[in-house]
Amino acid sequence: MIIYLERQLFVWNKPAGIETQDERALQELRDEINAKEGRTGTPFIHPIHRLDQPTSGIVVFARSSKALSRLQASLRERKCEKRYLAWVEGEIKEEKRLVDKLAHASHHAKLSESGKESALSYEVVKQEKGKTLLLITLETGRYHQIRLQLASRGHPIVGDVKYGGKKTTQCDGIFLHHTYFSIPHPISGELLEFTVEPPPYFKI
Repeated sequence: MIIYLERQLFVWNKPAGIETQDERALQELRDEINAKEGRTGTPFIHPIHRLDQPTSGIVVFARSSKALSRLQASLRERKCEKRYLAWVEGEIKEEKRLVDKLAHASHHAKLSESGKESALSYEVVKQEKGKTLLLITLETGRYHQIRLQLASRGHPIVGDVKYGGKKTTQCDGIFLHHTYFSIPHPISGELLEFTVEPPPYFKI
């Protein structure tokens, strides 16, 4: 579902279980844009970042090559802010900042001294049934970063069997949701802020 649409960009609330660049999903987005704007054809759309297939939440798309290059430059220059909600296994009682060196292996990430520095911070939202809900601020955007950094401390994300979590039947993915994103507008420079509530199954 598109939650924000304008000439330079739009925001998709991606469901868990779908690839960011799944061709069927992209065509549905093009069709939705055409329906909203009363047009036909094949509009330019390109994601400026990606979410893992099992992760839900905000994905920002550029609608022109100029917007794409400027938005991606803002990402590289860390002019954006990303926050995620995650249910993790076990009890966490205090805020913390995690810094590791991560490397991209075959279909997974790993801790490695030769990897790139990766950092995030989190605060505890609540605890329930032996699990903890975290609000995570992502400082760097490495492959599977949140999933590995939390799992390496003994707190895998609920449902994330790739990194040691227990399988869940409550959703098609894992309990990780991109809930907040801010970035300068590619033309005006005005700070854009987007917030998307997590899916209903997050109410464990």
